[in-house]
Amino acid sequence: MASVLHSARLRLRPAPAVLLALTLSACATQAPYSPPELEVSGAFRNAAAAAQRQPVPAAPQLASWWRGFNDPQLTSLVEIALNDNLDVAEAAARLDEARALARRAGAERRPGGSLTAQASQQRQSLESPIGQFARNAPGFERDLSVFEGALSASWELDLFGRLRGRAAVAAADAEERAALLEGVRIAIAAQVADSYLRLVSADERLAILDEQLAVQSRLATAVGRRFEVGEANLGERDEANAQVSTIRAEREPLTIERETQINRLHVMTGGKAIAGRSRATTVPRAPALVDLETPSTVFRRRPDIQAAERRLASSNARVGTALAEYYPTFSLSGLLGLQAVDAGNLFTGDAVQASAIFGLRWRLFDFARIDAEVDAARGQEAAALANYRRTLLGATEDVENALFELVAREREARELGRAVSDLAQARYVGQRSYNAGITAISDLLELDRRLLNSRQNEALAKRNVSLASVRVYRAIGGPVDSPDAL
Repeated sequence: MASVLHSARLRLRPAPAVLLALTLSACATQAPYSPPELEVSGAFRNAAAAAQRQPVPAAPQLASWWRGFNDPQLTSLVEIALNDNLDVAEAAARLDEARALARRAGAERRPGGSLTAQASQQRQSLESPIGQFARNAPGFERDLSVFEGALSASWELDLFGRLRGRAAVAAADAEERAALLEGVRIAIAAQVADSYLRLVSADERLAILDEQLAVQSRLATAVGRRFEVGEANLGERDEANAQVSTIRAEREPLTIERETQINRLHVMTGGKAIAGRSRATTVPRAPALVDLETPSTVFRRRPDIQAAERRLASSNARVGTALAEYYPTFSLSGLLGLQAVDAGNLFTGDAVQASAIFGLRWRLFDFARIDAEVDAARGQEAAALANYRRTLLGATEDVENALFELVAREREARELGRAVSDLAQARYVGQRSYNAGITAISDLLELDRRLLNSRQNEALAKRNVSLASVRVYRAIGGPVDSPDAL
């Protein structure tokens, strides 16, 4: 292609323009675009382990995965956000804009026309060249009215694909915006679920602290009575009271977490208040996973990969548009008009004026700039291809990490559950030993601290299992149903 163009430039002066056009037309402006192959393995490494988890709620529909948690409040919050979230609204507006621009680019390939009409009142200057010449002419009228009407039409003959390429660019940009909108919807659903699970977890851990606070308060009261009758020393009483104060202090970070998540949900739901919600007692359990099928199937429905592929298609079309600038542009235009100084004569044959134009535009001496434009477009295409491949690798990382974390978090939660059970039994024995005077209060308080920490860690671990499940569903993508369709 480049050698033909350079030789064409060298022969420009002696060669007729028609021969140069025929020479250039022998070069295809751009090879037809085809999406790159998805270079992925046959299966996710951690998919089998994630599918063989302990008994969990049934797998939901991918398009409404949040319903798999069987929590009406979570379902309501997600669907409110999908309707009212401002990030979704902004992305939807940008999609509308891109689709309008695509329609406009497509319309440029068709003939265009306009209809104009006007009436004007004019007063001729007597000091102008025309006025000086005509002022003494018989019948000269300084004031006159002019009535005009015209119908014009034009059409660019898109012989070398310039307009077709621009339409392809605009269409690919609109499809990219559609994928980005779907990505925002998936992200918002996941963020709402994440925030809600953290809120419920904060409530659950506050309940654990309050329960333990009641136990420690009763114990501190009992130690205080024993101190008053001389059966306990001052250090034991102070240690029991200190345990109560410590638990009260541990509530504050959780109240901060709770308030933070309430405010976050308020923003994500477009300002909808959630203060009146009923407090859940436990974090909803993570559902089973949908069939992941193959990585290529998962990645084809991920919006970020779809957007990256459409960006690549757009950059490919831009290369074709840049190459089309090597070729001439032909256009046809015509005008049919009426003009008269008397409104009564406007629609007579004598008032008709018409023109027809065949146009040619050719950047004949601008090939150096076109070369630069083509190179720039090809650079953008190469960057878009690199971005597509990077997005594909990042998607693989997201899914594998999310699957592995889900399995590991469930193992962690099981082990912590066993630890809580064992410590609860040890605490029961320790209480009986303390009541019998065998065990010191410090040993019993230590058991209380360890049991409280284990219960808090178990609650966190169960929350993390559900959060990991949300991350899996966000990683595997898929279209999110509109709440109106559910």
